[in-house]
Amino acid sequence: MLAGMLAAACGPTSPHPAATRPPLAPPTPASVAIPDAPDAPDAPDAPDAAAPAPALAPPTLAGPAAATPTDYRYQFGVRIPMRDGITLGATLYRPLTDAPGPVVFVKTPYNAHSYHAWAAYFASHGYATLLVDARGRGNSEGVFRPSEDDGRDGYDVVEWLATQAYCDGKVAMFGGSYDGFGQWATAKHRPPHLATIVPTASVRFGLDFPLTRNIGMPYTIQWLSYVSGVSVAGSVFGDEARWQRVTSAYLAGEPFRKLDALAGNQTTVFAEWVDHPTYDAYWRARAPSAAEYAQLDLPILTITGHYDSDQPGAMSYYREHLASASARTRARHYLVLGPWDHGGTRYPTSPMSGLPLGDASKVDIKALHVQWFDWTMRGGARPALLSSRVAYYVTGAEAWRHADEVDAIAPTTRTWTLGSDGRADDVFRSGTLADAPAPAGAAADTLTLDPRDPRRATHADPQDAPLVDPLAATPPPGLALVYHSAPLATDVELGGQLRVTLHLALDVPDADLWVGLYEVLPSGRAIALTEQVMRARHRDGLDTSALVPSGAVLAYRFDAANLFARRIGAGSRLRLVVGPPSGTYYERNYQAGGVVADETPADARVGTLRLVHDATHVSQLELGLVARPPAAGRKGR
Repeated sequence: MLAGMLAAACGPTSPHPAATRPPLAPPTPASVAIPDAPDAPDAPDAPDAAAPAPALAPPTLAGPAAATPTDYRYQFGVRIPMRDGITLGATLYRPLTDAPGPVVFVKTPYNAHSYHAWAAYFASHGYATLLVDARGRGNSEGVFRPSEDDGRDGYDVVEWLATQAYCDGKVAMFGGSYDGFGQWATAKHRPPHLATIVPTASVRFGLDFPLTRNIGMPYTIQWLSYVSGVSVAGSVFGDEARWQRVTSAYLAGEPFRKLDALAGNQTTVFAEWVDHPTYDAYWRARAPSAAEYAQLDLPILTITGHYDSDQPGAMSYYREHLASASARTRARHYLVLGPWDHGGTRYPTSPMSGLPLGDASKVDIKALHVQWFDWTMRGGARPALLSSRVAYYVTGAEAWRHADEVDAIAPTTRTWTLGSDGRADDVFRSGTLADAPAPAGAAADTLTLDPRDPRRATHADPQDAPLVDPLAATPPPGLALVYHSAPLATDVELGGQLRVTLHLALDVPDADLWVGLYEVLPSGRAIALTEQVMRARHRDGLDTSALVPSGAVLAYRFDAANLFARRIGAGSRLRLVVGPPSGTYYERNYQAGGVVADETPADARVGTLRLVHDATHVSQLELGLVARPPAAGRKGR
């Protein structure tokens, strides 16, 4: 679901297309039984001015209808020298003044002019802005190799800008998705004049693209085809019927490794990437190391969303930086966690994929950038949204909340224990999520895992997967295990990090597993909350691999789903769905235990999953209880 919803929201075509799914019209917002959103609370007072304290997608080419500012100067054809002798092409937008000031830039493989509206806005608000084509793309020389040259080239752009007459020596970066990664890659090299970065929905190569939890994605070759050559191949990228045929040919009998040949494009790094099916040193080298994080000394604003497919990447940079940084630097790293999908991190909308959101969710992201630049590079006021280091949105309550650290979003937890009468493979004959542990000797639930089951492709959501009533929330009998809580007696705000512990026994050496969490309204409609996928051989971590001993009951801990925060209404229930990932978004695991990229349907092994939930093997769902705002009359932080 998360993978699919990103698609239509982030670009001219689908940015992280989901599994192959039949058309499904999202329900109209008016039909969703959700109370009207309360008025947004007053924004907290800005503190006094202080010293200066991310599935990868093409950028959104067009935002909401709004007039583009015209009070700026425009210069096409700027050339920027790189250390190896090539030059990058760029376009410069300057304020109507000759006085030097801070400069901001983005370097992108997608077509620098896709950021025209951003550059016009920034320049009209006093910031010279440079839009740079990545090496080997657009008007830049060289050869584009995704994620390999961004750090060095970014360093050279920063230091070149610092020497220009219109720059006062302070240089900032912005951009989302791939261009969020580019900011971290540049910061890793510590250019002296880099004053601040605003990484948004930042992809983490090897972690959330082109792998998700060590599981490949057919979308990878579609994206690589989009950035093949020097110009964007938008028509090829957006031909969903063609990509459907490519994926269908793969599933009909070809190994994942041959996807580039099936797509007619063997000029990319696809084969090289397939040779690194785990988050190994090849991928880790693209992000800062602990020592490099510790050396960073600049203010950072990280932006991501509840339903952002690159939230895993964005949050990994955030957490790893805080773990290594000095106290002074930690205090200058801010996080905005909105109710958005991938594209919504740049252009928030409501409703989003069928889910109505309050007006408070529609933050003017361009204006937030300018406020951040004013604060960190010109000594202006702190942005009102950033009254504390973490700003997060609670859907249902439709309000922003604030915390000093991300773990304070949900400082306490509530646990539900899985149980059943021995069957839970039907939404209408489900297991339970209860407050008390299951008794000793409770019967286990069983599920057949057949990687060739056609329902795994046909019962799947469209690429613009709705958040309300996605098909994944109502699997057909026998395709997944389903557990329901009792209706909640009162409203409760849940969120933070989902933690699901399942005690499972498999009789095949490997399998791909998925958990999805939903709110089920009293009307019966389901709202997606979060989800996670796992390859069984990597159950103990992305850097470990061990095939599953047949029949052994092992603990599988799902603790890497997207963070979220939502007020669950009285009378609603929670639904936990456990099964294989449906659709064609993920590489198909045929459960044979070999190199998955080389396997075909001929290698498929049908397996049985047993989910054990008794007094000895407590399978459970744990959710955080979102911190409530201060009582009326007390000033919040």
